[in-house]
Amino acid sequence: MVLRDDSALLEREYELEGAGFKRVEANLPRIVVYGGNGFFGRLVVQDILEHTSAEIVIASRNPRDIAFSGFETRVRRRQSDLNDLAGVLSAIEGARAVVSCVGPFQGQPLNILQACMESRIAYVDVADDRDFVVRCHQMSPRIQEAGIPAFVGCSVVPGMSSLLTRYCQKGIPQIERTRIFISPGTRHPRGRGSFLCLLSTVGNEISILDGTGQRKIRGWTNRERVEFPPPMGNRWVYSVVDIADYYLQPKYFGVHSVEFKIGSELDFLNRSLSVVRQLKSVFGVKSVDWLMPISRALILMTSPFGTSQGGVMVEVSSKGCPGRNKIYVSAFAEERGEIIPAILPSLAAKMILEGEIAFRGIVPLTEWLSTERLTEELAKRRVKLSVNTEGRWVHVAGNC
Repeated sequence: MVLRDDSALLEREYELEGAGFKRVEANLPRIVVYGGNGFFGRLVVQDILEHTSAEIVIASRNPRDIAFSGFETRVRRRQSDLNDLAGVLSAIEGARAVVSCVGPFQGQPLNILQACMESRIAYVDVADDRDFVVRCHQMSPRIQEAGIPAFVGCSVVPGMSSLLTRYCQKGIPQIERTRIFISPGTRHPRGRGSFLCLLSTVGNEISILDGTGQRKIRGWTNRERVEFPPPMGNRWVYSVVDIADYYLQPKYFGVHSVEFKIGSELDFLNRSLSVVRQLKSVFGVKSVDWLMPISRALILMTSPFGTSQGGVMVEVSSKGCPGRNKIYVSAFAEERGEIIPAILPSLAAKMILEGEIAFRGIVPLTEWLSTERLTEELAKRRVKLSVNTEGRWVHVAGNC
């Protein structure tokens, strides 16, 4: 139901929700967030609400009434299945930007991107899967022809990892090898999509660039201890998912070797997945998705013993760089580390609304954001940027 006051400068739209009415500012720019009900989707929605004046439409197959305290008048919900292109086209009508946070991205159709191209609406996603990102890049000419900016992979990997690698180029212009590490806290258990993504890769074969050729590895192998900035410190990490950096790092930086590893702060959780990988191999089990409820219950029970610290770290190296052949750089948070994946998609949406993005086509993840702007935005959210070149960590962005 829409009530109009012809003498007012603003229109107000009223939606009946439950027993009462919720007032929505109709003149506000609109952003549609697919998957805004999920763990990371909620964080993206919250960050956009805090840093823009946009109205948010949360689109999902099964809408839920999740509270965003203080921003109730700027949030709507709409039922929409990303598998239904016609439904997506209807859901995004009138939007300035669409953000896709629906995971996992493995095997996901490109309907949201397709709808954005047809509707001439800016597109942002948080995809980390190599195949999904490759399929998006194969549509690059059509995206450019549509005249829209498309942020593909605008999350921790490959979004943040690309920016951190570019930062390292100041010290090592010709990077030969890139290694990327993620270690999340366990205080706040992740959503269904994250669990499905991890379980789908346990024991599966992945092809990675190693020196002059491809090498096969299996998900949740190659256990290694790496050092994050304090107070995170040493963490155990494993080769896990087939991330988009295996495709984009050579494309952006010409590297000859790329490696990605991830590990929980609670090592017994890492070891439990390693055991699953071994059992899967012994018994020839193809899928362990049925373990998802058990995995989520286990992490929920152990969450009081964890922290909300979290971070991403990039190590770059080159044998031919005189005086310095290895640099580490990390974006990390001592608290609320789960916010890190939400920063880049939220910032991309904000810059689209404010007309700061003039690029048309797939936006290079290395070029759209200066190091100064990145460190500024991280600091606003109490995320630090630290670099290690001589065996010690030095903060280049502290608390805001």
